[in-house]
Amino acid sequence: RIEEEEESAIRRDEQDKRRQEDEEERKMRLSRDEERRRQDVEERERRRAQDEEAWQAEREERAARRAQEDARRKEEQEERERQRAEEDAVWTREQEERKRMRAEADTALVGGEGGG
Repeated sequence: RIEEEEESAIRRDEQDKRRQEDEEERKMRLSRDEERRRQDVEERERRRAQDEEAWQAEREERAARRAQEDARRKEEQEERERQRAEEDAVWTREQEERKRMRAEADTALVGGEGGG
C-alpha cells in the first residue's frame, strides 16, 4: 500500500513535471510567435518607410526636372523675343534709312528742277 502511494506520488510528480514542461514549451512558442510577429511588423514598417523615401525622392526629382525644363523654355522664349526685337530694330533702321534716302532724292530732284 505504501508502495502504491509512493508510485502514485511519483506518477503525479511526473505528470506535474510534464505539465510544467508543456506549459513552458507553450509559453516559449507564444514568445517566439510574438517575436516573429513583432519582427514582421518592424519589417513592414521599414519597407513602408523605404518606399515612402523612394517616392519622395522621385517626386523631388520630377519637380527638379520640371523646374529645369521650365527655366530652359523661359530662356528660349526670352532669346526668341530678344532676336525678334533685334530684327524689328534692324527693320526699323532700314525703313528710316530708305525714307531718308527718298527724302534726299526728292530734295535733289526738287533742287535740280529749280536749278535747271
